[in-house]
Amino acid sequence: AIDYYHCSNIDLNHLILYNVSDKYDLVIDKINEVFDKNHWNMTQDDFDRIKNKMIGLNLKNYGSVNTIAKEFIGFKLEGLEYFKEIDKLKEITIHDVKDAYLQLCDAPRAVVVERSE
Repeated sequence: AIDYYHCSNIDLNHLILYNVSDKYDLVIDKINEVFDKNHWNMTQDDFDRIKNKMIGLNLKNYGSVNTIAKEFIGFKLEGLEYFKEIDKLKEITIHDVKDAYLQLCDAPRAVVVERSE
């Protein structure tokens, strides 16, 4: 499985995809396949299901005081409003996601392969 780390703030926005495997070429081919513009195939039903899941996960976080405290402080430091995130999620459309995906497909890429001996 390919895992990821995403960082986005005013000064920096990047996505790191990583995988522990000895099949470097296969992993790189799969990643390049995903970021081929012709790969877009999300339906409105898929989008609605994912969006509702994200909203549900955000609501679930409200049940944990520790999570609220951590997230609230992180958002505040970034100048964002933690309790307005669900409203922002509700505003996102499938067209917004497709536009972001197409921009990501066009973004500069770097591939780093660390081989162990």
